Amino acid sequence: MNNRAGRIAALALSLGLIGLPAAAAPDAGAPPTASEPATVKAPQRFQYYLRNGLPAAYRGKTNPYTQPTVPIVIKGADLYNVHCASCHGMMGFGNGAAGGGLRVKPADLAWSLSSKDVKDDFLFWTISEGGAQFGSNMPAFKGTVKDYQIWEIITYMRAAFEGREASMPAPTKQAMADR
Repeated sequence: MNNRAGRIAALALSLGLIGLPAAAAPDAGAPPTASEPATVKAPQRFQYYLRNGLPAAYRGKTNPYTQPTVPIVIKGADLYNVHCASCHGMMGFGNGAAGGGLRVKPADLAWSLSSKDVKDDFLFWTISEGGAQFGSNMPAFKGTVKDYQIWEIITYMRAAFEGREASMPAPTKQAMADR
């Protein structure tokens, strides 16, 4: 997706923040089931979090963008498109083209962000440290992406994906045939 299309999609999604309906873009893949854990496809990290909490450096971090604005959501969308969409998919369903060949599949962000247990400090830790300690290929973005940019990504993901797990369209007959 080009930058202009990404900005348009982010703007459409962010309009939902100000009371206008947001359109969900089609995204291939199967939706998670209600029986799957809140961190679909990333249970080791979430189990660690439940048992041990966050490392001290991340515990209690709060998103400075508590009142998301369209410009912040668009900045976060641009960063998400560059750093995250290839694995997690454009709508966060964990079905990006680059993620298909990974041993540990990318997390379904649309599902995870809808869980009350997934807090912003958990997301900040996850994005900052990546997945190496949990056996996943997610790169660590600490040192590559500035802290405020990680918060912009989280703000975008909350605006775009939170509560959207039921919005993913059913696969078409053609998509099912291609599998």
